[in-house]
Amino acid sequence: SMTGSDIALEHEGEFALLKGQQCFMAPAIRPDVALIHVPWATADGAVRVRGDGFDVDLAKSAGCLVVTAEKIVSRAEFGACEGIIIARRADVLIDAPYGAHPTSCFPFYVNDIRHLLDYSEKARHPVDLDAYFEKYVNCSHLNYVTAVGTERLRQLEIFASVASRHVRGTR
Repeated sequence: SMTGSDIALEHEGEFALLKGQQCFMAPAIRPDVALIHVPWATADGAVRVRGDGFDVDLAKSAGCLVVTAEKIVSRAEFGACEGIIIARRADVLIDAPYGAHPTSCFPFYVNDIRHLLDYSEKARHPVDLDAYFEKYVNCSHLNYVTAVGTERLRQLEIFASVASRHVRGTR
């Protein structure tokens, strides 16, 4: 419901009925640059995502598409990967294993709930948040992965592997 909202005053668009609900229809966003993390890409910038959600729309609408990839694979391997091929190439491609951590990049690893909860707790206290940023944000990707720890990342990979077998029905 839009009751009590100022969205129509702040943004261009109009109200319309959609499936019996009053919705605010705004023009599509057209970002200059979009950054997405994907499971697979090829060295020439072909990109494959799982699902057909926000990343696909963002990639299509952006002027420049920057992609971090869990794994850069050959064209032959790319053809065998699951998911949707985005109908455009990456303008910038970065090899970034664990680039989605602490969120998931299925089928490689699941959400790191323990890390997210730790961040949530530290975010309540400026001194703790500063220490968190120093350890995990104000550093290179390699230092970030090292700070998280290979043992923890391996656990997340194992959880994803078990979940993947369960989804496919091959327990």
